[in-house]
Amino acid sequence: MAAFLKIFLAALCFVIAVMLMLTVLASLLNKKAETFFDEGEMLWIDRRHVWGFPISFTKYSMNNERLFVQSGLLNLVENEVRLYRVLDLQLVQSLKQRLLGLGTIVVRTSDKSLHTFELRNICHAREVKELLSEHVEEQRQKNRVSSREYMAVDTDEDDDNADDFV
Repeated sequence: MAAFLKIFLAALCFVIAVMLMLTVLASLLNKKAETFFDEGEMLWIDRRHVWGFPISFTKYSMNNERLFVQSGLLNLVENEVRLYRVLDLQLVQSLKQRLLGLGTIVVRTSDKSLHTFELRNICHAREVKELLSEHVEEQRQKNRVSSREYMAVDTDEDDDNADDFV
């Protein structure tokens, strides 16, 4: 039994050491990665990261007016949302994401096809959220969109309140 325990503890230590090395390597690569570069008119481009490495088939990008989410390898799906339609942004970081220098931005919109979606496991998530927030406000002002346009309005078509005072 003692030999089994020694082997188990050695294997556990090995797995922890490998995970720590991958974490350090991923954080070094993320610090060197340029996420805010100009590719044409794009303000920001990144990929979903897996264990700190940008090896997935989900690509995120943003220009002055729109946010794009592209996913898939053989069957490509690209969604976009106009920035003035963004209602709320939320930053979520798990312990693993914080160790790897990543984060997830939850985006809530008034768009019909992309009501709520996530920009998962992206580098510099706090800075990206702030960049996104600034451009959302800029587009709202440019398109003269106010927050009251997003408030839920009770549209009672049968107008049964009109008969309440008879």
